[in-house]
Amino acid sequence: MEKKIWSCPVAAAEQFLPNEYISACFGVACQYGVEGGEDGLPTDPWGRNHTAKADGTGCGHRKNQHVRELGEVNGVMQYEMVEADTDGYGTLQCTFTDSNYSNSSRYAYGLGDGQTIYWTTRVGWVTMRHYGTV
Repeated sequence: MEKKIWSCPVAAAEQFLPNEYISACFGVACQYGVEGGEDGLPTDPWGRNHTAKADGTGCGHRKNQHVRELGEVNGVMQYEMVEADTDGYGTLQCTFTDSNYSNSSRYAYGLGDGQTIYWTTRVGWVTMRHYGTV
């Protein structure tokens, strides 16, 4: 004899709580890399090679520079940036700069859609300068 158990129908729902925080992350392509193509010729005014390679490495690919929200500081969103898939250099910390590459900070504040940003990366004693549009 088979025993049967009756259970009442139950509905469950998950609710997004306002105290939860979702961090945004987006990519920015280095314009020097985009202009560089596959020829490997230096593409920035300082003679640095910024080639976007067909295998997905190189700084011209949007997926390689990751800008990440860190949270608000005095009501303004704070960001940091890394460069991945660097054709043998691993993941590099990016430093935000002004358009003259003179003032620098590890963090940027209040980035907006369509804004041009400038940053540098370092490999050993070589500093590479980049720029792109959010």
